[in-house]
Parts: sequence; structure tokens; C-alpha cells
Amino acid sequence: MNSLKRYLTDGAEILFITFISALIISFAITLFRSRKNKTALSKKCFFVLWYALALEGVSFWYNVDSMHRFRALNLHLFLWIEDFVITGPVCLWQIVLNFCLYIPLGFILAMLYKKPARLKLPLIIAGVSLLNELLQYAFAMGSTDIDDLAANTLGGVWGIALYYLAVKLREKKKPDIKLGLSVAAPFIAVAAVAVCYIIKPLGYIEADFNTKGISVHSVYLSSVNEEDFQSEAGVYIAPHYNMKALEKRTAQIFSGFGETENEKRRDKYDNLLVSYGTNPSYYTWCWDDGRFMFVTMEHGIEMNYPDEPMIDRVRLIIKDCGLELPEEFCHDDLQIEFDEYTINYRFVPYKDHIYAGELMWVADDDTLYELKSDVMVLNSANKTQKLAFETFCENLQNGNFRCAGLQGREVRSLSCEDCRLEYELDTKGYYRPLYRLHCLADGEEVIVQMALH
Repeated sequence: MNSLKRYLTDGAEILFITFISALIISFAITLFRSRKNKTALSKKCFFVLWYALALEGVSFWYNVDSMHRFRALNLHLFLWIEDFVITGPVCLWQIVLNFCLYIPLGFILAMLYKKPARLKLPLIIAGVSLLNELLQYAFAMGSTDIDDLAANTLGGVWGIALYYLAVKLREKKKPDIKLGLSVAAPFIAVAAVAVCYIIKPLGYIEADFNTKGISVHSVYLSSVNEEDFQSEAGVYIAPHYNMKALEKRTAQIFSGFGETENEKRRDKYDNLLVSYGTNPSYYTWCWDDGRFMFVTMEHGIEMNYPDEPMIDRVRLIIKDCGLELPEEFCHDDLQIEFDEYTINYRFVPYKDHIYAGELMWVADDDTLYELKSDVMVLNSANKTQKLAFETFCENLQNGNFRCAGLQGREVRSLSCEDCRLEYELDTKGYYRPLYRLHCLADGEEVIVQMALH
């Protein structure tokens, strides 16, 4: 609610400031016009000017914090399609927003012209959008993107088509096929994108897309052999706890420390629950994907199992909190720095699950001050992906893999020093397997990725 109130307040300020600016500009134009033509700007022209200034105002207002900090230029048309394939629908909101912002401008411009202007109006819309992108680049306020220019222009053109459709309907005339297709085009595009996204059972990861232009002359598998190669791996998915499950989980965490929770607070998206104990110095954060953090505000809390080594004590305490960790991987991956202990689980298989994330705690003798579990217990999605060893070798030899550091290069010798099976979150929320190889490309260290299918 606070965010909505802020956006509405900021929007009202932008409209007011740009309205005053449009009045000043209109007055100046009228003042310096020829004496033979003393007529002021029409209301429609003023409204178009106000709208164009408002578009610039929105761009500047919401990017002012990044001014002089970030400048980028993208001249690769339709790059958003690649971003959509890799990152999923979340990347489309910018394209949709740019499209929608210019629809009213196209509609209003069409109202100003009595006769259809097939080329003039789109050029005006493209000019306004180009000015906006150039100002963003000049003031280092984000990315100047040709896709944004295209989306703005197409949005304005659609606004023009909507106006002519409204005229036809008002005059009770049947719209022609071209006009109907113009109006229906955005809906057809959205439906096509949705179908392409839905029909694929799993999402995409970056390793699905090969780096273009890699030529490999010879490959050496110094640390990879067919006997140890895992040609099949499962697909996993992260758990999701609703608010009721989060409340039960926080109660179990406090119980694991012999404490009782007293107060609860949730965030507005219901993906985080913060609970405080009867001692207000003790509190826990619990996320909807199973991660949690227990803090004692430097007061400390006495740990159970005093006869066990430190790492086993923590593991048993965490088990009391409702999370069972793989015992055999704890001791080998433990890192100690002063009184801070860290264990990193790099996609460790254990009891039909995959453990991924970092476990950290701060303790001194028998006193625990902080415990943070960023470990996610990934559940099986009952799907598997495969990659035969022969195909693996052929992909390396043919340059059929992803490695940004080798893009467009010719590699005479590619030596694989280390190969690990890891998992990466795809665009549909699944953790898909991939091979991550540490290689030497003509003596240069590079990371090669290859997906299973």
C-alpha cells in the first residue's frame, strides 16, 4: 500500500511539473510565432506536448538515482527474445511497459490528423522515443536500447490503429482486414509467446545456448573418463512453504533452541516470516524456500549436546530445528575463520534430495550467537535428463558448449582439468543438471558449461 501511494504521489508530481513546463513552452512558441498567424497552439497540440514531456519525466524521475552511474548501448535488435528464453517471462515487463506507454501518444496523434498519415505519425512517435533514449544515454541513466525504441514505436502505431478502429465503429462501418490484423497483432504475439513457453516441459538455462563461433582443434580429457562419467541426472525443484507452514517451522526452530516464540511479523509478499522469542534478543527469519536465520543479538544462547564436537553439535541442533543435513559432507567442507564457521553444500545428493547452499554460524565454546542456513533441500521433480559420454566428447570437439570467454575464438588445445555435475535454476523454477568444466584453452583458464537434455 505504501509503494502504491508513493507511485501515485510521484506520478502526480510528474504530471504537474510537466504540465507547467508544457504551458511555458506553449506560451514561448505562441509569443515568437509570425505576426500574420497569431493563433495559439491548439489544445490537442498542447496535450501531445504535455504527454511527450510526461514520458521524459517518467524516464528521468525513476532513473535519477542511477544518473552518471550506468550507461549502456544495445544495438542488437530483438535481444529481448534471447533474454526471454534464458530468464523467462520476468524480462518481458520492460518491453510491455515501453509498448503501453506510447499507445496514448499514437491515439492522440491520430486525432490531430483528419486524413490518415501512414508514415508521418510513426516517424513522430519514433522521434519522441529516440529523443528519450538519447537523453538516457547522455545522462548515463541506464541502457539505451534499440528494442525499447522498437517497442515504443510499435505501441504508438497500435494506438493509431485503435483510433481508426474506434472511428470505424462509431460510424458503424466494418473494419477492413488490415486494420483488424493491426489491432489483433499484439494479442497474437502474446499468445504465440505463451504457447512457446508453456509447451516446453522444463525451462531454459544459459548452458542450453552455445557460444557462437568456437572452433576447437584438439581436446584432452585429463580428469574425465567414461567409467566415472554420470550420463543421467534428475531434475529437482525447491520447496515452497505457505504462511501456515512457516509459522510451524519458526515454532520448531525456537523449540530446537529450548525457547518459545512470542511475536510474529510477515512481509507483504508472504515469503518471509520474522518471529521474536519471549526474550526479545532472540529472533528468527524464515523464508518460504526453507532458508532460515537465528540471531541472539550478541547475547548468545547455550548450545545442547556438550559432549559432541562443535560441528556435530550444530548439525544436531539444526536437526532439532527441522532440517537434517548430510553428515558425511560436514567435516570435509568446514571452513573456520576466528569464531565463524562455514559449510558450503555444492548440490550434495542425500536421501533423494539435493542439498544446495551455505551453512554459517558464529559460536564461542558452548555459546551460539548466530546461525544462518541458506541451505535449500531440493525435492525430486520426477524428471531426468541425459547426456551420453560420446555426445559429451563430440560437443567438446565441435565447440558445442557455452563459454563466454571463448566466443568467436579458435582454440588449438582444450584441456579439461575438472568436471562437476551441478544444478542451475531454469526459467520455470526447476533445478536442471549441467556439467561445469574447468578447462585450459591454449593455457588460459576458462569455465565451460554443457547442459543435459
